[in-house]
Amino acid sequence: MQLLPPLLGEKMNEWVDRADFLEIKHIEIYGTPSAALLEADQHWVDSGAISRTVKPVHVAGFTRGSVDAS
Repeated sequence: MQLLPPLLGEKMNEWVDRADFLEIKHIEIYGTPSAALLEADQHWVDSGAISRTVKPVHVAGFTRGSVDAS
């Protein structure tokens, strides 16, 4: 979520709200999410527009580096 705004030039939520070609149905988060990540899609989850699953234990797949927030 922090990698896309510099490329898009705006907040991810604003971009997704205007992207009429996207229809988000479900979000899966692998690993332990930050409070900011959970907050980013919370309004969709609260409204019932999407469901969200958090899988905090890394079992398989890939890992990624972190983003420097400074």
